[in-house]
Amino acid sequence: ALPLALPVFGGGSVDLAALRGRVVVVDFWATWCGPCRRALPQLQTLAEEMAREPVTIVTVNTKEPPQPGRDAKITAVIKDASLTVPVALDEDGAVAKAWGVSGIPATFIVGKDGRIWSSHVGAGPDYLDRLREEVLAALAAP
Repeated sequence: ALPLALPVFGGGSVDLAALRGRVVVVDFWATWCGPCRRALPQLQTLAEEMAREPVTIVTVNTKEPPQPGRDAKITAVIKDASLTVPVALDEDGAVAKAWGVSGIPATFIVGKDGRIWSSHVGAGPDYLDRLREEVLAALAAP
């Protein structure tokens, strides 16, 4: 299982190890990435659809170290996408690197056993439908 223990923008933290037994969708993104920004509202929709299921969605802002204006940019994206899902901060990109992220958005579905069930780079027109199908399949798996 890959490590993911990060602070959350606005306070708190997220640790993948504590979510074992749940299906977790992890999406790596950055404020300067247009396709990432288009994917985020779809992840929020998925979170709302799966609210009654043992599913957690975590978005990970990556490679945006603290600098003037960064927090305002992240806040603007959260507002644009009406995000209530957590935005974890991978400021130095170390977690993205450990997960083998080469392009963003990079979206991973982690099974209940903590192992990666599937992954995607980019977010095409069928992004939400594909994620929904895979999350349901991962939920159904023993």
